Amino acid sequence: QDNALILSLVFYVIFSISNIINNIKSKGVFNTIERSIILANTFIYFGLGYQILNSTGSAYISLFTIGFALYNILYASILYRKLGADKTNIYLLIGIALTFVTLAVPLQFEGNHITLFWAAEAVLLFWLSQKSSVQSFKFGALIVQILAIVSLVIDWYTYSSTSESFDIVFNKLFLTGIVVLASLIASKVLLKKEDAITTKYFSLDVLWLRHALSISALVIAYITGLLEVYFQSAQYLPFAAANAFVLTYHIVYVAILLYLCRRIKNDFLLRITAIIAIVSLVIYLFIIHRLPQNEVLANLGNGTNFSHAFFLHYLQLISLIYFGYVLYKDAFRLFVVPAEALKMVQWAVSISVVILISSEVTTHSVYFLDATISEPLQGVDISDTADIREIEYYYKQELRELKNQVIKIGYPITWGVIAFVFLLIGIKNEWKTVRVIALSLLGLTIMKLFIYDIKDVSETGKIIAFILLGALILIISFVYQKIKKLVIDENAKDENP
Repeated sequence: QDNALILSLVFYVIFSISNIINNIKSKGVFNTIERSIILANTFIYFGLGYQILNSTGSAYISLFTIGFALYNILYASILYRKLGADKTNIYLLIGIALTFVTLAVPLQFEGNHITLFWAAEAVLLFWLSQKSSVQSFKFGALIVQILAIVSLVIDWYTYSSTSESFDIVFNKLFLTGIVVLASLIASKVLLKKEDAITTKYFSLDVLWLRHALSISALVIAYITGLLEVYFQSAQYLPFAAANAFVLTYHIVYVAILLYLCRRIKNDFLLRITAIIAIVSLVIYLFIIHRLPQNEVLANLGNGTNFSHAFFLHYLQLISLIYFGYVLYKDAFRLFVVPAEALKMVQWAVSISVVILISSEVTTHSVYFLDATISEPLQGVDISDTADIREIEYYYKQELRELKNQVIKIGYPITWGVIAFVFLLIGIKNEWKTVRVIALSLLGLTIMKLFIYDIKDVSETGKIIAFILLGALILIISFVYQKIKKLVIDENAKDENP
């Protein structure tokens, strides 16, 4: 096998020397055939050498690969300094050298070192392409950029499957993601003045490429930050609080992204982000809003006093309010909404507002009234799994009973106030659908009060709920009578357009 490696080296050197002699005659000018011979000679010998060394389990494969890179750099130096070869040919040899350096990295290193090198090399290739006007380097840079992203994903999986602890921010998982992010941003900046990447065989629209780099950068920034928040919160906090940090990061990130897209006036990214914001809002309404309540339940069962999820949910609320503001301002510009679908949109928005405010009433009631929940029977053994489950079941039942009281007493008052506000908004903006929603919500509140709420509620709670709801109904009736003429006039206009 050693003889085979030496023999193939002799053939490689012979072909290289013949090329050099021919370059002396042609003064360093390569034609297409000579370039093809150089590429074929180089990669065939590398393939043979790699197979020979790999079959023997040699530890010098990476050194062998680096040797190829140095050889091509030396070759380029001789052609340029001694023979004054054309720069295009010099850059061809430099490109070959960089290719072998790229191959040597994964053969020698492992983990995030590969990712870091490829991220830096991609930027170097883009810069070298601009300096040399060799468009092929840009395609090489794209390939290396993709390799860096794939390597980063592998790093994420590798590190996420380990049990090792991570320093805050200054850890290889987070810093590697930041380097790849910087590489993508730098590549986009370098392509800012380019119109198209064109070679004899390929052509690529730079605008499309810059969009792809932007989206890739946003996704990598999101995942890098998300993993950092996840690992750090899971390392120091209980489950409910850790989840609150992760989901707060997601919602705040989307809000910041919405703001930036509006500032740079990029409708393409704004449209995508708006869709993500709508999905996030729906998930919050049905899942995320329960996190502070889960935290209270965990505190009761474990005897702790955490409040991370409760205070973080205010950041979530601010972000959701901003979602609503952006959608109110830009939704009809970004999305085609048929006129007949406008009523459905108003209903969807109104229902979302009712659910959001109702969940806030429940969250605050549970948080501030958890002290009213009595402790379980004495004599339980916290080391006994059966007793622990009994305690958890007890607190779940107590918390469910507290929430039922809030639903029966707090919701009728809350919905009555919301109905009144909806009515005022509908009157002020002459939105008939919103006025119908307000009256429907008020009717639903009255039905709920008489059919469900009066059961098993204390006399004091019943009196308070009925008095407040009655006062609201009187106020709504008075306001509606005052604007009755406006409503009749609008209906007349609808019937006689």
